[in-house]
Amino acid sequence: VLEFASAGGVEVVFGLQYFADDQGFISTNTADLLNWTASKGYNLYGVELGEEMSPVRDPAFSDLMDGYRQVHGMLRDFWPDNTPKLMGPCAGVIAEPPQRYNFWEDFINATVKTNIT
Repeated sequence: VLEFASAGGVEVVFGLQYFADDQGFISTNTADLLNWTASKGYNLYGVELGEEMSPVRDPAFSDLMDGYRQVHGMLRDFWPDNTPKLMGPCAGVIAEPPQRYNFWEDFINATVKTNIT
């Protein structure tokens, strides 16, 4: 896919799953994929962390924000001269009643308190 996109002059966005356990974000697969991609000389337009997320356990988003901090660091480390954008999450499959909490409003409010851009 990366060779095809490169040959066609198209930039790629990887949709990455957000995996977490009781300890928080599990970054192993994400780190391996991004390291391999960068080591082969491929550039990305961006990555989306949290592709097709299920409901978030923590309304304060501490685990999710930790995942974003880790991936943001990986992107800067692996592509220091042309850092891909960090996007997401895709919360399209969240089936929570609106009265519980507003995912997007809460996520944006949590995000702007950090330097993750």
